[in-house]
Amino acid sequence: MKSSIMNPLLNLFLIPIFLLASNHSSYIEKVLPSVVSLTIYTHNGYQSQESLGTGFVYNDQGIIVTNAHVVKSASNKIIATFSNNKNCFATLQGLDEETDIATLKLEPNCPAPKAKIGSDESLRIGDQVIAIGNPLGLSQTVTQGIVSSLHRDGIFPDKPSDFIQTDAAINPGNSGGPLINQKGEVIGINTAFITSNPEDHSPSNSGMGLAIPISTATPIIEQLIKNGSVTRGYVGLMVQELSHSLANYFDFPLDHGLLVTNVVPKSPAAQAGIKEGDIITQINQQKLLNITQFPLFVSSNPPGSEINLSLWRLGKTTKMVVTSAPEAEITDLIHQNSKSNANPFNGVTLSKVDARSHDNKPLKGLQVINIAPDCEAFIEGLVINDIITHINDSPINEFDQLSLFKDNSQQMHAKITINRQGQKRFLAIRLNHE
Repeated sequence: MKSSIMNPLLNLFLIPIFLLASNHSSYIEKVLPSVVSLTIYTHNGYQSQESLGTGFVYNDQGIIVTNAHVVKSASNKIIATFSNNKNCFATLQGLDEETDIATLKLEPNCPAPKAKIGSDESLRIGDQVIAIGNPLGLSQTVTQGIVSSLHRDGIFPDKPSDFIQTDAAINPGNSGGPLINQKGEVIGINTAFITSNPEDHSPSNSGMGLAIPISTATPIIEQLIKNGSVTRGYVGLMVQELSHSLANYFDFPLDHGLLVTNVVPKSPAAQAGIKEGDIITQINQQKLLNITQFPLFVSSNPPGSEINLSLWRLGKTTKMVVTSAPEAEITDLIHQNSKSNANPFNGVTLSKVDARSHDNKPLKGLQVINIAPDCEAFIEGLVINDIITHINDSPINEFDQLSLFKDNSQQMHAKITINRQGQKRFLAIRLNHE
C-alpha cells in the first residue's frame, strides 16, 4: 500500500523535470547557431599570442556583441567559429571599456542567424537561466543555473556597475557570451566571475558569475554600431539613496527611487524644472533601484537625447523630459557655480546643498560634485557626493564662510566633517593657501 502511494507521487515530480529538460533542448538549439567562439590574435613584440572569448550575433548586418576586455588588444585578426564549425573573419567595429562592451563586424560572405534579444525587466531571483560560451576553449558549452541576485553593484570600485548574478558556471572563455532565459532570449552578456582571491588567475568557477543586463547593454551597443564609440550625455543633477525615514518624510509609497540633492543651475535638469527634493523613480521606463544605476542609465544616452523621467513631487507622480548635454558643457556650468577661487582644497569642486539627512533633519553644507583622482583630498578619502558640513568644528554652509576660513587660516591641514549617506566622518586634508 505504501509503495503504491509513493510511486504516483514520484512520477508527479519526475514528469515536470523531464519536460523541463526537453524544453531546454528545444530553445538552446535555436540559440546555438547565433553564438560564436572567438579566437583573438595579439602581437607581443615578435610573437603572436592567442586568446579566447565568446560573442553572439546581434542583428542581420552581421554585428557580433562581446566584452571589450576580450577584444581590446586584438590585432586585425579575429576568428568567429559557429556551432557548425564554420570559421569567419571578424573585425573590431566599436569598443567601450567603461561598460565592457564591444561590437565586431563579420566579413560580408558570412551569413549568420541573429540571436533573439529579450528583456531583463521581469527577471526575478530564482529564475532559471542558461550561459553559453567557450570556457577553456570548449566551444558551445552550455551551463545551467538560476538568477542569484539582481542589480549587483560595488564589484568594481572604480566604476558603476549593475550586474545580474548567476550560479550558472562562468569561466575564462565565457566572457562575451549570452545569458539566456527559458524562452531562448538573450537577457545578459556574461562578463566575469567572482573569486575570493583576486590574485588567483586559475580557471576555476566560484558559482558566482556576473552578466551585464541587456537593458544596460542595448543603448551602448546601438551607439557602437552607429559611431564606433560611445559619447555620454549628462543632465546636471546629483542624487542619493532614500532611507526608510526619508521615504516616510516625503510620504513616498514606492520601494524604488533616488532623492535629488543638487541641481546645477542652468543645466538641462534645471531647465526641465527638476528641483532638490524630487524623487526620481524611473529613467526611460527603467526603475531606479540603486544609486549606481543612475549614471549608467543617464550616460548611456548620447548628448542631445531626450531622457524621460518619472518623479515624485509633493505626493504626486510627475513626468518630465530632459535633453542631455555633453560632459564639457555640464563641467563648465559646475565651475561657473562653484566659486572655486574660495575653495581651499585642491582638485575639489563644491556646490551648495540644502537637503534632508537620513533622520529628516535639515542638512546644509557644500557638496563634492567633482574631484580629481590624483588630488590629496581624494587620496585622504573624500569622494563625490560627500557633504562638507564643518571645518575645524565650524559650520560651513556658504561659500562666503569657506572663503573667510581660507583667508584667515594659516594651518597646513584642517579637520573636516563630512556627511556620507547619512553617516558622519572626519578627514584631515591639506589646505591650499594660494
